[in-house]
Amino acid sequence: MLNLLSSEQKKLLEREYYLRLMSIALVLLLAALFVAALFLVPTLILSRVRLDIAEGRLEEARKTEHLATAKAVGYEELEATVTKANAQIGILRPTYTLLYADELVRTVLGHKPSGIKITGFHLTGSEPREFFVTGSSATRSMLLSFVQSLKREKIFTDVELPVSNFTKDSNIDFSIRIQGIF
Repeated sequence: MLNLLSSEQKKLLEREYYLRLMSIALVLLLAALFVAALFLVPTLILSRVRLDIAEGRLEEARKTEHLATAKAVGYEELEATVTKANAQIGILRPTYTLLYADELVRTVLGHKPSGIKITGFHLTGSEPREFFVTGSSATRSMLLSFVQSLKREKIFTDVELPVSNFTKDSNIDFSIRIQGIF
């Protein structure tokens, strides 16, 4: 059989085939993840409803004047059920306040004086989450006021500017490390 394609064209065709195959696999994976997440939503809603019902029953039992009567009805069992439900629901609840990256950027830009030029942002994904701001400052005093302004922000628990950033008097390149509730 006669080959009409050169080896370069065969390689290009093979590369295009694998690219299409990978894109289809990625789309199918994303669709499967979406469907799985969709099936988990009713479970979450049902768990929250059950928790609300159990907490309501527990409050009613606590409000009764006769504790002996409440114990006879199953007060201790009810309290154990609520405690267990709280532990299970606690797994689903995030342990931190969800703050999106664009909100962090807007917060930092809201504190930026006119002599500061920000060149980059970086948000780490691992715990503890850190947000890095890089840029340049016209003067040392502008950089110091910018950092102090960020420290007053309630969502930032720690704003750290290395001392090495203060070596120059003007045109200072800086990198600020921010930790907080995000």
